[in-house]
Amino acid sequence: MTLKIIKTHPESKEARELTEELSSLLLEVTGDNGKSSFSNLEVDPTRSSFIVIQNKGENLACGSIRPLTDEICEIKRMYSRKPGMGLGKHVLNELEHQAKELGFKGICLSTRKINKKAVDFYLANNYSVCEPYGKYRNQPESVCFSKRIETF
Repeated sequence: MTLKIIKTHPESKEARELTEELSSLLLEVTGDNGKSSFSNLEVDPTRSSFIVIQNKGENLACGSIRPLTDEICEIKRMYSRKPGMGLGKHVLNELEHQAKELGFKGICLSTRKINKKAVDFYLANNYSVCEPYGKYRNQPESVCFSKRIETF
């Protein structure tokens, strides 16, 4: 498999195809499609990144980072349509690399506790449970994770 990483905008055809699938899956797994936690308008091209991973023109996975502060970015809309192929790890590695390139010192994210696959994935990739931040402070169904960039 020859993977190609495309840096794109969340409104692109490739991104929309994957994020719509993600929203449907999240609704099924968690009862919420996740759309209220990410706006395409929040993607600042100078401090954000949205990527799609392709193989032979097929869109396989996606993910995004956006700034929360000058030093911390947040992972959003991470999804792989082919579980078990290591694509999630590939997306995560690329987002971590881009975060470092953009000058961030740390990464955080939130997922729902009921989304066991996501929780296990982030724990397996050296993310630590952290205090809830932003809109997740008063959401007991949410679990937040963080990782220092210096650790990878």
